Amino acid sequence: KAIGAAIVILKSKYARTKTESIPYSIKQPDQTTTIRETKVKPNKKEVTREQKITIEGEYQTVYLQQSTDYYDYTATFWAKLQTPKLGLFITDLTAEQKQQLQTNRGVAVKIVIKDTPAFWADILPGDIFLQFNDERINEKKHFFKLLSTHSGQEITLHGIRNGKNFSVKVKVG
Repeated sequence: KAIGAAIVILKSKYARTKTESIPYSIKQPDQTTTIRETKVKPNKKEVTREQKITIEGEYQTVYLQQSTDYYDYTATFWAKLQTPKLGLFITDLTAEQKQQLQTNRGVAVKIVIKDTPAFWADILPGDIFLQFNDERINEKKHFFKLLSTHSGQEITLHGIRNGKNFSVKVKVG
């Protein structure tokens, strides 16, 4: 939702399993020993002496085997596109097109979307546009800037189709 996706598709693919030994330390309990010593004195009296000795428990380390599965995750985000104003996908001119036309300015039509103003105006993939009304088109970014300022208006695009100059009128949606 934060990026405007209508659908998110998640996919996971097993990548590998990693097995490793993990040290696990256990403290042994303290051990207490009692030593009793009984002595008989010359007056025949018994004397018992008791001594407790505590040996602190040691740590014992055990190695446990652990296996972990790893996965590669992919997410694709799908958003609904807004209705295009004109219905064109355009690109800047390629180096070859610039050389052929002897200009650095203009845009080339890559795709025309069906049932859009560009479709009904008979704009075709491969058309090259050099002018928007009477203004030169510098690049794709410039074309869309001009398009946004003419929303709802009829414009004239001047360009080249199959090596010949042509013009087309189209109403911006």
